Amino acid sequence: RGAFSLKHPITRNFDQTMMLQAMRSVTISKDKPEGASVTELLRTTPDFWAETDTAKLLETGQAKWDDGERRGPIPLAAAAVLPVNKEKSPRGYSDARLVVVGDADFVSNANVIIPGHINFLLNTFAWLSESEDLIAMRPTGKETQPLILSASQQRTIAWIAIMFTVQITIAAGLAVYVVRRIRK
Repeated sequence: RGAFSLKHPITRNFDQTMMLQAMRSVTISKDKPEGASVTELLRTTPDFWAETDTAKLLETGQAKWDDGERRGPIPLAAAAVLPVNKEKSPRGYSDARLVVVGDADFVSNANVIIPGHINFLLNTFAWLSESEDLIAMRPTGKETQPLILSASQQRTIAWIAIMFTVQITIAAGLAVYVVRRIRK
């Protein structure tokens, strides 16, 4: 829960898991327009860091903290508001609103099954359109949460499932053979 801003309407009551991969950090500039306010929405936990050697990461698939890399918590999404003159606004909006997320595919087809992703997106759209009454934590239904495994965990499970089945079949065959040989 500590990775979401409790001060902003988009994430105030957010209690769902998000799985963000290959994120870019979002840095709030010190030079903001007068009257603008910016809030961090999402950040990493303190045990994460900003990897700078992406070539090594892509080559080896392994990330390792090196001296000089920024340690967490690292901001991953931010929301900005700039008040505008409501009378001069073409649609009568009172604020110019912007949300920046450091991940372009967090709501791709592969990731939309993660309940936190779709709720974050829908809450963001509601906030951007000044329809804050639509911000909610939508129920995830009775579906089970997806089990997200690393590639090595997937291989281990596959090998155990395949080899265990083969070994049980061979053991059962040998047991039947031995029992028949003994009874003859």
